[in-house]
Amino acid sequence: MGEPVMSRRVVRSLVLAAVMAGAFTSLSAQAAEIGSQDTAPLEPDAPLPQGKPCVVPLVQNASFGATQATFSYTPPAACPGPWAKVVLSTDISVTAGTQYDRTATLFLGGVPLFFGTTSEPGRAVAPSWHRERDVTEDTALLKSQQLGQMFIANYQNATDNSTIYGTASLLFYPADRQHPAPPEPDLVIPLDTDARGTTTALATGTATLSRALTLPRNIVSARLETFLQNQSSDEFYYTCTTDALASELQDCGGGTFREGQVSIDGTLAGLAPVYPLIFTGGIDPYLWSPTPGIHTLQFRPQQVELTPFAGQLNDGKAHTFALAVNGANNYFSVAGTLYLTLDHERSTVPGGIEVNTLQQTAPQSTNTITSANGTAGGTVSITAHNAYRIAGMAWTSRGPVETIVDARGQYHNDQTFTVTGSSVYDQKINQTTDFDTTVTSLGFEGVHVTHEHQHFPLDLVYDYTVAADGTSSQATTVDQRLRDDVSRTWNGLALPTTSVEERIQPHDTLNFSASGSVTSHAGSSTGLYRAFDGLQCVTRKTAAKNNLLTEWKTDTRPCWGL
Repeated sequence: MGEPVMSRRVVRSLVLAAVMAGAFTSLSAQAAEIGSQDTAPLEPDAPLPQGKPCVVPLVQNASFGATQATFSYTPPAACPGPWAKVVLSTDISVTAGTQYDRTATLFLGGVPLFFGTTSEPGRAVAPSWHRERDVTEDTALLKSQQLGQMFIANYQNATDNSTIYGTASLLFYPADRQHPAPPEPDLVIPLDTDARGTTTALATGTATLSRALTLPRNIVSARLETFLQNQSSDEFYYTCTTDALASELQDCGGGTFREGQVSIDGTLAGLAPVYPLIFTGGIDPYLWSPTPGIHTLQFRPQQVELTPFAGQLNDGKAHTFALAVNGANNYFSVAGTLYLTLDHERSTVPGGIEVNTLQQTAPQSTNTITSANGTAGGTVSITAHNAYRIAGMAWTSRGPVETIVDARGQYHNDQTFTVTGSSVYDQKINQTTDFDTTVTSLGFEGVHVTHEHQHFPLDLVYDYTVAADGTSSQATTVDQRLRDDVSRTWNGLALPTTSVEERIQPHDTLNFSASGSVTSHAGSSTGLYRAFDGLQCVTRKTAAKNNLLTEWKTDTRPCWGL
């Protein structure tokens, strides 16, 4: 990961040479400290209940090379449950030196509890960071002994010499009157069949991670949680163009559209939008030090609602669940977990699908590209949209329940190119993904409606210029954003809403000598995170200049009435 898309982008060895020459400053503390280059994530950690948790260590300061750290998990005897919340706590560090950004995962019983990447080090920079994730939804899994593994594929050699260390624990907060245990799924089933768990690489749009399952016959709700990581040639998929234009634009082919697809027995059952992750080595490593991109260190999974299929799944037959990435062009690394809730008063819940209008999303492209005598320019636009309804009925012990999923996805990527031989390469990208999902449940409790709107804009400007004397410069500006709003109603009564908004805006200019060595660079970054759940508002602001942290401030306060 972190390698340039095109030959004119930052040559990895040149950037690493600058790092080894002392372009980065030294870390002074584990916690992000103003004036240092401490890794400073934009996303705050998970909110924790009051009280002391029971701690179950999983991995203790493991050293990662090309092998994983395996472990056996036993539920905490001192906290047998029920639990108000369970949190996965991870600490990762990288020794000073040179190293790629690496993928980090932690699986328990085959279920992905953690999926993310690492910060890149420098000669005098040994980054470390702490992340937390609420895994209370995995309570059914955590009640019994499991095998697990943490894996950071950190391949080392004479050049890539930094070592990565990882520690992980589960924090169990016992339930009480003030903090009762929330209702959680009865079954947690990974798509991967490895007892310890692993990711799956999908090289093409037709490749799948799949698993055939014979399930209980009393399912009343189902969803699939997906992780979709852009890797290898797909790492910078949002910068690519069509295969027909790739050569004259000196760009990668395969187009820019990517979309997660879930199917049951070969029939499309739901979609998951793909977030354009940028890792800490992406395009220019100086952009992301000390403030990484959105969800770079810990990925944000996508949920696909499958409850309309509950009745169909209860027929006693084996059913194959599959996860694919539409448009994958070598490759996406994926993982998935199926969450099921059962009817405890009925051994069989009949039902079936009433409507399913979901079809394959087909992207469209147009362009105004003209080229002559080694010069090319113009705009390439790739768009895609899909709207569908899936409805199903389940006859539960408390009466019939109909679940309707209405979803709409809108995608566009506009890229403007100016290419002049080997002296100028300018690329401006404006990409937006919007995905709306409305889940309506009609049954014995009345009418429940949940609406989620996801908005993923990415603007990127890349300018590479070679001067007459052979020196060159590369200027990169990124505006990466995320917004997720969820609203709920019950019988027309509005319930508390939740909202998350993130934005990070880094800029950096690299200057190269005629021989290709980095001679200087200058940049800055600002970030903003805002979230509220109707009761509590959390804001975090970050800022950096020339790779030194100038602001990292978190504010938490009540926000009743918002």
